[in-house]
Amino acid sequence: KCAWVDRPSSIEWQNGTLIPWLNEHIPNEESIIYADNLDAQIQSAYLAANQKEKGRAMAWSLLKGGTHWSQPIDQGVGREVKRDVDYEQNAEWVED
Repeated sequence: KCAWVDRPSSIEWQNGTLIPWLNEHIPNEESIIYADNLDAQIQSAYLAANQKEKGRAMAWSLLKGGTHWSQPIDQGVGREVKRDVDYEQNAEWVED
């Protein structure tokens, strides 16, 4: 059996977990959700759940067939993203 998320669970997670968390913890910030092109992550209902009006989150699909570059997050593309985010966070802190 596949370990990947199905369509209903993906939408439920977006609406019940992610968007409320964003609204509570970072209410005035936009967010990017990195998705790896799973069936549940390319459906219009999933993408609509990420719209700016609901949670200020934009879905960004990773290269199809390239999940191994970003999973686990500490390797490949994921490592570069984490490094860039860390750099930006530290740059903002220094500017403040």
